[in-house]
This record gives sequence, structure tokens and C-alpha cells, in this order.
Amino acid sequence: MGITTRELLDTSSANLRTLAAFLAEQLDEGVAGADLTVEVRACHEVLRSLRALIPKIEAVTRAPARLPRPNRAQNW
Repeated sequence: MGITTRELLDTSSANLRTLAAFLAEQLDEGVAGADLTVEVRACHEVLRSLRALIPKIEAVTRAPARLPRPNRAQNW
């Protein structure tokens, strides 16, 4: 892997923020005023999903690293 998992999460978060900002801008610039077609509703749903996902990704990157739990089935 060329980058660390931390860098991957940070890059993904930044890219998702860019996509969310683009969608929000486009929806504010007239698409929102148009008839709510299936595609427009889908864009709004994607934007809501991104706004829910981004904080979760960022919370993971801020959380302290934890050691994995041992598999209890293998400890007998």
C-alpha cells in the first residue's frame, strides 16, 4: 500500500467533503427549485448520506488507537 490507512482516511474524508460541497452548491443553484425528479431526490439523498458519513470517518481518525480484541474461540 502506497499510503498509510490514516492518510487514506484523511484523503477520503477530504474528497467526500469536496463532493458534498459540490452537490450542495449545485442543488442550491437551481436544481432545488426545479421539479423534484428522481435524479434530484437521489442527489439530495446522496448529500444527506455524505453529511452523515463524513463525521463518522473523522471520528475514527480522531479516536485513540486500540489493540484488537483476542478471538475468544481460539483461546481454549
